[in-house]
Amino acid sequence: MPPPPPNGMIEDNRFNDGHTMTDVKISPTGSITGGNLSGDIKNQGIIANVNIAPNATIDGGKVSGFNTNQGTLCNMEVSNHSHIEGGIYCGNVLNQGTLANLRIEKDTVIQGNGMLSGTVQNNGMVCGMRLDAGAQVVGGQLGCDIKGEAKAPAIIGQAQIQAETKLENVCLTRSVVMSNNVTVGNNVTVNNNSSGEAVMQDYCISPQQVPAFDDKRIKGTEKDAFQTFEAPNIAVLPEQAAAGFSPEQMGEFKKDAMMGFKPEQFKQMPPEALSGLTRENVGGFQAKVLREMTPESLNAMQPEALQETEDFAKIATNVDLVKLKPKNFKPVLPQNWQMDETTGKLHPPPGSKIAFKAMDAPTLPSQIEMPMDMPDLSSSLAVGGRPIAGETVVEKLNQTLNSKGFGEYSLRQNSSGIVMVEGSSTSKDISLALLPDSDNMQQIDTTVETTGVAVDKTGRYMVTTEDGWQIPMVPAPQDVSDLANVLGTDSVVKVGKKGDVLMSYTATQRRGARADEEVYVYFVVIFDPFIDPTLQDFCDASGCNWDNMPGGLQLGINFDDNNRAKQQMTVVYSQGKAQKAYPTVLAPDTFIKEAKKFAGVEDIVYNTDGSFTLTYQGNTLHLYPTTQVTAKKLEQYETVKSSLIRRDDGMLEYNVQTGDLLLTSLVLISE
Repeated sequence: MPPPPPNGMIEDNRFNDGHTMTDVKISPTGSITGGNLSGDIKNQGIIANVNIAPNATIDGGKVSGFNTNQGTLCNMEVSNHSHIEGGIYCGNVLNQGTLANLRIEKDTVIQGNGMLSGTVQNNGMVCGMRLDAGAQVVGGQLGCDIKGEAKAPAIIGQAQIQAETKLENVCLTRSVVMSNNVTVGNNVTVNNNSSGEAVMQDYCISPQQVPAFDDKRIKGTEKDAFQTFEAPNIAVLPEQAAAGFSPEQMGEFKKDAMMGFKPEQFKQMPPEALSGLTRENVGGFQAKVLREMTPESLNAMQPEALQETEDFAKIATNVDLVKLKPKNFKPVLPQNWQMDETTGKLHPPPGSKIAFKAMDAPTLPSQIEMPMDMPDLSSSLAVGGRPIAGETVVEKLNQTLNSKGFGEYSLRQNSSGIVMVEGSSTSKDISLALLPDSDNMQQIDTTVETTGVAVDKTGRYMVTTEDGWQIPMVPAPQDVSDLANVLGTDSVVKVGKKGDVLMSYTATQRRGARADEEVYVYFVVIFDPFIDPTLQDFCDASGCNWDNMPGGLQLGINFDDNNRAKQQMTVVYSQGKAQKAYPTVLAPDTFIKEAKKFAGVEDIVYNTDGSFTLTYQGNTLHLYPTTQVTAKKLEQYETVKSSLIRRDDGMLEYNVQTGDLLLTSLVLISE
């Protein structure tokens, strides 16, 4: 290939394969085919089959063939059957070919009868384009005839549709603004639900589509859509899709939804995407994701988000000490927090929310599910949860029991994460099963508040150490594996973080059912923390004498005769230990959130007997969940928003999703 003339003007046909041309001018009779273009290119001729470098700007002329663009193209014509992949566009562009995965600058007009494909970030004007199957156009203005593909309508979001526009085979998200006199043709979906809580469908997304997302699909999704994603939606995203997240998108996720991210997704995420996390959601990652953090990812996060989040302790205690050291956290320590740089021990100021390293997921039978990220009581309040001698949580809790006159009791955490408090000597028959309420652990001022053991008005045990760690405890089943065993081989046991337990199993008898009818039943209960040992007198190494059990109690669930408002049952384990259990609802925090949406509700608290105390227009009401629980199987990947409905019979109907089931519980209102 002959070199360009001294004045940089190309006036003939140049085949540029394998070479790079920089800062050249192409005359009306000139052309460049193949190779790379960089710098400032003034084009009055034709370029074809070229790679355009990130620093290149090409102004004018025509483009033909297949081209890759990492630079900027302005004021040009794209020939029929041509394809340009990527890049930025400015000025006036006549498109007769295909432009894919592009960004349109402000004051830019792209028009013609060509096609836009993939992800289009639009800050200008698109007029008369065909939109390829599955294309996404975000932002800007659209006009003239906009036509997608019937088999996979294009998605248009955050855009303004001009007057006199004709639409066909497209889906408009709820953020689209349509002018008057827009013609809505065949196969057009208009999501104009501008009021009310948004759902995924408002952004032209169905939950079933999410498992097929890739990074380009993520890039082309308007940021507000991610407010509608729940943890199950995020959990099914392919790993590679996470490479498409932007900082603006990451900032839109709800904290609870962030629990859906997996370590494999986090590894694919661009570090700069983490800069969009806010103080509200930065602590939403589950512990096994936080253990993938590196200095690079920590430094990418906004210091203010880390310093102002209530979840700083959760983040700091759950990192991997191989990847991150205490010194890495010094620049982002919240105000008034102290840290020992040698051990990593943290000293939060009073009023701070505290958290401990999460224990590894317990090894349990597949039908048992425990709360995610249960605190590991063998860890310390230190970076990475490093266990410091005499400073572990279990040591501090036992020191508190001893110092406050409860020396006959000791506390341990079993392999499933449940905390067992067991008596000795004169208290040897007393034992309790508890779970730390990890959402409500805090640092208190020991000069103002009393350390020791107390029970609050809801029935939670509050253990406050001499260091000022206040750790609420909620009731739990004492042996989840044995519970699943006594319920049957097809049973499911799901323990919630507030002590709520979903039990489901096949039963041959149920109230209102025929004696020989076999049904699959569901109960949501909370256990009394005290374990009744008296039935063990009827058991030995060979088994239990069920024929002579007091009160006719049998293995598994035994319903007590009681009034409608305060139902209860007794659960008997295989070796005769027993616990009372009371009906409640799954995910009590979600129930509270839904209840607060009713006008006139001033306050609502959850009690450890499964009930709720509600303050409504100055009056105190009691809400008693019943044993009436039904379940509906959902479609694969489907997600349903929780709801609380007042029925005509005066009861409340509570709907909440767990896995692929929609559970419906009935709740009695009582004064």
